[in-house]
Amino acid sequence: MDEFDEIEEFDEKKIIELINNIDKDPDPLHNDITPAVLELAKMGGEVLPYIEGLLASPNEMTRLHAQKTLEYGVLYYLGWIPGRADNDPQIEVAFKELWKEKGDYQYDAPEEKRKASIESWMNWYEKDPLELTPDQMEKIMDNIVDPDIVVEYLFVEKAEKQIKPINDDQGYLYAFINIFLGGRFSNDDVTTIRNQILNELNYCVKTYDSFQSNKVDFNDYKFGLVDNDKNITIFEEFDEEFYEALKASLRNLAIVGKNFDLEKFKNHDLFSEWFEKYSNRS
Repeated sequence: MDEFDEIEEFDEKKIIELINNIDKDPDPLHNDITPAVLELAKMGGEVLPYIEGLLASPNEMTRLHAQKTLEYGVLYYLGWIPGRADNDPQIEVAFKELWKEKGDYQYDAPEEKRKASIESWMNWYEKDPLELTPDQMEKIMDNIVDPDIVVEYLFVEKAEKQIKPINDDQGYLYAFINIFLGGRFSNDDVTTIRNQILNELNYCVKTYDSFQSNKVDFNDYKFGLVDNDKNITIFEEFDEEFYEALKASLRNLAIVGKNFDLEKFKNHDLFSEWFEKYSNRS
C-alpha cells in the first residue's frame, strides 16, 4: 500500500477549495466524514489555523466536520497512519490525553466550552505543534495505558466474482485494534469495537487508490478467527457470539467477502506474511 501522501505545504488554492467544501458529500454511514475532511486532515497539526473559524461556525454540521478534521490531523501529527499494522498502539492513548488537555472539544458542546477549547488548541499551535515539549512527552508517558487485548486483523475487500484466491485488483490491508476491558478508555462491547473497525476500514477504502470500493458494509463480509496452526473458525455475523469468541481466541481476525475462500487463501503469500509478521501467537 502506498505511503500516506500529504498536502503540499503551500498549496493554498487547494486548501481553500477543501475548506469551502468541507460539508459536501458526507459519508452515508458516517456523516462526520467528507472527502474534504480526509484531505485536510493530511496536513496534521498544520491544519489548525485553516479550520479555526470552522470550529466556531454557527452551523452544527460544519463544526462536526471541523472536529473530525482536527481529530485526524492531530492523530497524523502524533504519527498515526490509517491502515498501517505497525502504528504505535500508544498513539491513540496520547491523542486522548492531548484532546482532553485541550478542552475536549465537542461540536455540540455549549459555545463557551467550545471557545475555550479552540483557544487552547490555537495556543498549542502557536507554540509549534510539530514538536512536543519534554513536559508534554512526560505527561503523555505518565498516562500511557496498555490495552488488555490487541486484535490483529487482515482485511480483503469483497469482489463480485472471486476469480483467484485474491484477485489482482482486490485491495487489502493489515491492521490492529486495541481493546480496553475497563477504565477510562474502556471499549469492551461489540457495538463499539464493530464501529471502530468499520470506521477505520471506511476511512482506508476512501483514502487509498488500491481499493475498488469506497464503502465497507459488514453485511457483505464474514469473519475468520485464526489459530496457531492456521485453522480458521468462520462467523457470518459480527455479533455478540462472534465478539466473545474473538476475545477468547488468539485475536487473529480475517475479514473477507462472503464468497471468499479462506482455506485456499491460507497458502497465499499475503496471508503468510500477515500470519508470520503480525499475528498473535501462543
